[in-house]
Amino acid sequence: MRQEENNILTVRNLSKSYSSTYDAIQNVSFSIGEGECLGLVGESGSGKSTLVRCLLQMQRINNGEIQFQSHHLHGLRGKSLRLARRNMQVVFQDASAALNPKLKIVDSLMEPYDVMRKTRGIFRKDKERINKAYELLEMVKLPSTILHAYPHQLSGGMKQRVTIARAISTNPSLLLLDEPTSSLDVSVQASILNLLKDLQEKQGYSYLFISHDLSAVAFMSERIMVMKEGTIVDHFKKTQLFYPDRHSYTKELLSVYDS
Repeated sequence: MRQEENNILTVRNLSKSYSSTYDAIQNVSFSIGEGECLGLVGESGSGKSTLVRCLLQMQRINNGEIQFQSHHLHGLRGKSLRLARRNMQVVFQDASAALNPKLKIVDSLMEPYDVMRKTRGIFRKDKERINKAYELLEMVKLPSTILHAYPHQLSGGMKQRVTIARAISTNPSLLLLDEPTSSLDVSVQASILNLLKDLQEKQGYSYLFISHDLSAVAFMSERIMVMKEGTIVDHFKKTQLFYPDRHSYTKELLSVYDS
């Protein structure tokens, strides 16, 4: 784990159970430094998405601690929680499900930004709002002409770029990227990964990048965690990926990675 003063997120001994017989996450500990991308890889059902929901406090943890910046998220409720996690945004796997089909792109895109301004007592100014929308689309390399389109009029890759733009609209410190490319065509995946890497380098975001694809995780991340059945079984620097002392499950994933 990194030096405490450099961590933007610190998780200690986090556990989440859905019943007395099923532990979705068991004693998970890790940290993410400022401007760092930490990768999390594991097969479907390993607990990766449960971890994201716990970090966002969409689900309450059973044990452990989640410290984000100066806040202990697991102890907050209501407005205090909303304010504390304003700097933590998420991009989910399915962009189509993340965008309201009845809303124009401009309204879906600007939703977090509008909420942030409202909580600060700043009322909406259409000119300023539309200028912000143009800026966000430029950052994710989308044309401004899509602002008044509906989600069904966009390709899968364009919709995922919109959800990325929405996530960065509040200028968060940490982005949780939960399988952000797995629902996309192979030809589109590389462009989204390059976009995310470019945004991190230019804006200094911290990422938790989650995927079942070890090659994507290795491309994006400086450190990698491997999750199996709710437990972190391996944790190493990317440069140590091929070390002989890797966990047997990591070696299984590597065999697919190499093929």
